[in-house]
Amino acid sequence: MAVDQRTLYRPMVGDRLDEVTISEIITSSLIGQDSASYLKRIYNTLIDVCIKRKIVSTPRELQIRAVMPVGDLAMANETFWLPAQTAAAWTNMITNRTVLGNQVMMFYGAATDIPTTDISALHFQEGTGGVATRAQFQIESIYSEESGLFFFQKPVIYYQDDVLSIRTYSRATFAANLYRFALKAVVGEPATFKML
Repeated sequence: MAVDQRTLYRPMVGDRLDEVTISEIITSSLIGQDSASYLKRIYNTLIDVCIKRKIVSTPRELQIRAVMPVGDLAMANETFWLPAQTAAAWTNMITNRTVLGNQVMMFYGAATDIPTTDISALHFQEGTGGVATRAQFQIESIYSEESGLFFFQKPVIYYQDDVLSIRTYSRATFAANLYRFALKAVVGEPATFKML
């Protein structure tokens, strides 16, 4: 089945996901039915949160898309290149990024295409300067996965106007832009096009 880049979900009775058709960035990483089932739950949760938070009133008004490193996270480019890392230390990957007032951001995993990036953990923080911990994950098992994909047991959700920071913990020292390490996340926001 070809991926329609404009259609992000097809609602059925009760506005639950019947079939997920999402962008290549997400579908290229999926392995097996468990991954598809997990993503379906992620999307359903995001729909519920966006309605409860009054981002939209119905699922048909909602657009769900992959997070954009520059536009959503204020990174230097649209590729998830790791910043310079110091061995046995935490490094800021994203610092003090405010979620827009009409968005909800949900992080559900991480991916790497190189088994030697040496990132051991992720730390999701909230508030200016990362004053509180939202979640922390030990992710070394990502390197033994054939897919290079790590799903969080529970997604990390940032609501409209939340300030987020994300740090990585490295086992080795290396220069910036040497390794790609993608954060798997989706954004829920009001649709900019009409669902058919």
